[in-house]
Amino acid sequence: MSLFKKQGQAIALRYMPQNDAAPIVTVSESQDKAQTVKQLARRYGVPIIKNEKLTNKLNSIKVDSSIPADLYKDVAIIFASLQRQK
Repeated sequence: MSLFKKQGQAIALRYMPQNDAAPIVTVSESQDKAQTVKQLARRYGVPIIKNEKLTNKLNSIKVDSSIPADLYKDVAIIFASLQRQK
């Protein structure tokens, strides 16, 4: 899943319950690189979610790090929504 906000920030998350204790930030980019991430997500069918508030909160997390527990609920709601759409 990729999260975006208008101001050119892109965050990508991965969650594989069999391997990950919590969702992992896999990409965090801004400006031109954020647009490249968005283009690649579209090309490969990765869901894109526009959520500026959550993107701002995730922006400070280092790539390959788990999200903090206080964001579990917000991220879980998005992942659940994506599962229902399948």
